[in-house]
Amino acid sequence: LLWLAFFALALPSGYFASEMFKQDDGKRYFHMITFGVTAIASLAYLAMATGNGVYVRPFDGREFFYARYIDRPFTTHLQRHDILGFAGASQDTVSWMLGADLLMIIAGLIGAFLDGNEKYYFWFFGMAMFIPILYMLVTGLKANLPADPAVQAVYGRIAMLTAVTWSCYPVVWLAAEGTGNISADSEAICYTIPRMVDDMIGTEESRGLVADARRAESTRRADML
Repeated sequence: LLWLAFFALALPSGYFASEMFKQDDGKRYFHMITFGVTAIASLAYLAMATGNGVYVRPFDGREFFYARYIDRPFTTHLQRHDILGFAGASQDTVSWMLGADLLMIIAGLIGAFLDGNEKYYFWFFGMAMFIPILYMLVTGLKANLPADPAVQAVYGRIAMLTAVTWSCYPVVWLAAEGTGNISADSEAICYTIPRMVDDMIGTEESRGLVADARRAESTRRADML
């Protein structure tokens, strides 16, 4: 299953890399982000598939794939840079959301090493960081978008799909690292599927639509001066 996850992420990485190099120099930023997400994730799954990046918890004998938590600070930060850039978020918003994301990941990592009910305290802490991220994604960032209805509609679809896939992660944590109700192999698949969906969300067409709308808006404002 881990090998399947590796190939499912590595193959799209090759495609994203080829698409990236088709772009003109200076227009590859978001393509590099998309490639970086899948490439880093595939490296983590390669480590786990080869029997590395895993720790057997002494209190229940469950395999804990800590390589995923090394991968997450890089991939989720890139994903958030991706969608925050799409929405035209301010630097303050970017810094705040990335900080909250890092705290959420650390809370999940600490909780995964604990045996007693205190691990759920860290899950709730992580959720306290996660809920504001969801709010900004679904509602708060819309004010930064161009007025073009087509752009608004595209962002709405992207934001909702992203919110749904990201919401899977704390649920999987409860079922896997938390209660142990699903196996470690099933856990890997449950984490991989929403990640693959995340990687496909930001399409070249939607980015072009936003870029065109922003240029049109800038031209309109310049004409009004």
